[in-house]
Amino acid sequence: MRIVLLGSARSIHCQKIANGLSARGHAVTVLSLPRHSAGREGYADGVALETLPRDSYFFQGKAVRDALRAARCDVCYAHYATGYGTLLRASGFHPSVLAVWGSDVYDVPQKSPLHRAIVKRNLRFPDALFSTSHAMARRAQTLVDRPYRVTPFGVDLTRFVPMPETGSPNTSVPQAQATRAASPDTSAPQAQATRAASLDTSAPQTQATRAASPNTSAPQAQATRAASSNTAASQTTSAQTSAPQTLHIGFMKGLYPKYGPQDVLQAFMTLTQTPAVTEKYETLYLHLVGDGPQEAELKAWAADHGLSDVVTFHGRIPHESVPDMLRSLSLYVAPSTLDSESFGVSAVEAMACGVPVVVSDVDGFREVTDDGRVARMVPRQDPDALAAAMADAVLDREKTAALCAAALIRVRERYDWGQNLTNIENGLQDVADGIAEAAVAEGGDR
Repeated sequence: MRIVLLGSARSIHCQKIANGLSARGHAVTVLSLPRHSAGREGYADGVALETLPRDSYFFQGKAVRDALRAARCDVCYAHYATGYGTLLRASGFHPSVLAVWGSDVYDVPQKSPLHRAIVKRNLRFPDALFSTSHAMARRAQTLVDRPYRVTPFGVDLTRFVPMPETGSPNTSVPQAQATRAASPDTSAPQAQATRAASLDTSAPQTQATRAASPNTSAPQAQATRAASSNTAASQTTSAQTSAPQTLHIGFMKGLYPKYGPQDVLQAFMTLTQTPAVTEKYETLYLHLVGDGPQEAELKAWAADHGLSDVVTFHGRIPHESVPDMLRSLSLYVAPSTLDSESFGVSAVEAMACGVPVVVSDVDGFREVTDDGRVARMVPRQDPDALAAAMADAVLDREKTAALCAAALIRVRERYDWGQNLTNIENGLQDVADGIAEAAVAEGGDR
């Protein structure tokens, strides 16, 4: 197929989709506004990058249509039901698919009747609609009641894997770990799926090195064996050294209020003052990975509360460094505040790496964690509940090991990027193949 992705070339998700489809032999073009254009870094050689003439979502229908025709487009795959959905509708192009992303169907329609009307018109236009989660599809159907193909973003399970059992370097600086290439044994994904993260964190990378049982036909038995293994490892460590251990807690999202970084800081401060935790762990470190408008405010808050020495703001890191950074953590937290966090890929990435996860109860995290059955879940915007769940995660190793084992199985069953990409590919092919028949059935070209 000749596929044009109409969306932001700066989006890591658009980049991943474009590269994946190109690798499967499709001719892929990414068409963006000038402010969303990007250099070739991160894009495969076979992906073409094109830019619209003006930086506006309005009055560019002809420019989009001309670009699609120049690319001899078989199917246009637009991303985001507001801006790029408006461009798609203005182009009048078929066959086309529109993917909803989150705030476009959760937040924007609440701004005004005009915003709601625009989104609804955009959702009615394409030949098919995609959603990254069932929860978001249900929300979008309250606007326009049409079928939505659920196409999760997923993760690359050859890169996002738990720490292998051997060869773990001993380092106390997660940022240094993030610069090393991932080195998982990817020849047996099913065996990797059973590893649970250990919270023996005297060296930050060691916590993900211990495995649950490799028999994935009985998840409960695996989880129990994983917990037993981790407990035994903890006892061995205690016998070897009298020094308490170290915890590395991570947050990897933009520093925006909707992702809850302030809640992370407040919960972390509470954790550092929790006797059961401080008796067991000599030092607690918090790693905030990402950038955004709250960065200066959050740094000032950390300084004012005496946390500057144990809170590190890493900024944005290259996506290829994310798996190693995750594996360096003892615990990952994601306390987003809005339901427009509609998939929760950051939690899926951490779960795939065998890292214990604490999430808030927004729609996306509810779905990826099976409503909290494979991770600890807390009410959104509740730093005290977040701190309590973090403490439970690092103190109750048996429960944590069981959750990690179950989370790994869930990720491999539902969020394997290769399978998710096939789902997207099949959906696009269905639209490309079926548009003539569908147009005839509805009375001609729409």
